[in-house]
Amino acid sequence: MCIRDSLKPSSGKISLGDDDITDWTPDRILRSGLALVPEHRRIFADLTVNENLLVGGVTKTAARRIELRNEVVELFPALSSKLGTSAGYLSGGEAQQLAIGRAMMAEPQLLLLDEPTLGLDRLVASTMARFIREYRERGKCIILSTHIMSEVEKLCDRIGVIHQGRLCGFGTLDELRERTGCKFLEDIFMALMEPKESKMTKPRSGVLAPRSLCSRPAVKRAAAAASCAPRRRPGRARRAWSHAA
Repeated sequence: MCIRDSLKPSSGKISLGDDDITDWTPDRILRSGLALVPEHRRIFADLTVNENLLVGGVTKTAARRIELRNEVVELFPALSSKLGTSAGYLSGGEAQQLAIGRAMMAEPQLLLLDEPTLGLDRLVASTMARFIREYRERGKCIILSTHIMSEVEKLCDRIGVIHQGRLCGFGTLDELRERTGCKFLEDIFMALMEPKESKMTKPRSGVLAPRSLCSRPAVKRAAAAASCAPRRRPGRARRAWSHAA
């Protein structure tokens, strides 16, 4: 949000290469070589697929926009037959490809992808993964935000673990494994979330658990729901069993 100038950072600065872009306007950020594909795509539903793509290349010449559009269609063939279709009629996978294609029209050096495979089937998700690999091979940089740990393990060179706005860990997968002693990224994430030293306490269920786990709101709500659940009267259960017999 801060990088694309939707929010102002409360502290620190944002750098792109050698430039401090903290106070730059969105159009200047776009021209500098940074583009964003937001989580919910936010394509222009009333415009055609072709018009959406051309809008993405607003900083380019007319001739260059046509060249870039052809490159996008070559990368995402599903869009080739939809150029004259209103974007609002696209499927989820097609809309996601359009959102990425629109961002690529700016020829960004840094591409921000926010949950690019959210709600997509496996086939379209694999298309997104292929695009990320190919784009990286061109020497471009991608910042991928996702909750799907398997994607991160397969696609990312360096990983940042963020929790409640705080960067809890950063490095390659091997570096994070060495730091936490965990093999899988999901376990690494949980290890970085837990405090280094957690005292043990005995919750109502009688099962030992770290104090930090027992203090979580979800656990408190579950415990409250369990304590409020109606108890079956033994007499009624015996009567039901006798009647069935």
